[in-house]
Amino acid sequence: MNNQEIISSRFRGPPTTGNGGYSCGVVAKHIGDCAKVRLHASPPLDQTLEVKVTNDCAELYFTDELIASGVISELEMQVPQLPSFEQAQQAQKRFIGYEDHIFPGCFVCGPERDHGDGLRIFPGPVIEGNWSMLACVWQPSDDLYDHEGFLKPEFIWAALDCPTYFGSGGANLSKALLGEQELRIVSSVKSKSPLIVSCWPISDEGRKIVGGAAISSQEGELIAFAKGTWIRLQGSSSDA
Repeated sequence: MNNQEIISSRFRGPPTTGNGGYSCGVVAKHIGDCAKVRLHASPPLDQTLEVKVTNDCAELYFTDELIASGVISELEMQVPQLPSFEQAQQAQKRFIGYEDHIFPGCFVCGPERDHGDGLRIFPGPVIEGNWSMLACVWQPSDDLYDHEGFLKPEFIWAALDCPTYFGSGGANLSKALLGEQELRIVSSVKSKSPLIVSCWPISDEGRKIVGGAAISSQEGELIAFAKGTWIRLQGSSSDA
């Protein structure tokens, strides 16, 4: 079965390509609530893309170029104790991207994007100077919900993209792009209340850095969790 998708320029990460998490979500929504998606090329904006779905996998193509591929996953993670809503409110004041951001127009974490346009997800250290847990508050805008009132899964994927980057590298982040995202949606979201986004480091091996992230309700209910694998760009300070 084939489907068509278009990644609007609104959903950009870098200025000319799709945000990695949103693009992964475009693939994953054709698979299910737990999937692993790998990016093979930069997702083009405002172009007709083809999603080829076979059994438990899906592939995203631009003409004959494979952009992303996804499969059903069985992701299990040890999610650490997540911060409270009040802690997340304070933590986002310490977001390092306010002053220095590689892609300030990013749909997910770009400080140049207004509410209702970008997601404005700005995780900062829960404890100042301690990079073992970052958090922020996320208020999804009304247009991110489907006709039945549920938060669309591609925006859950997007919301857990950039946080895995900020959570992975601490105060000395090097420039990197998303290579693979693996995510499990635990429960659907119908409430329009603000949510908590948290993130933390998992591993750092040469050019590959891995971070974890989660979305939870104000009451502490786990909504989704993810693992993001990032590839440092050539020439970054931590190249190996």
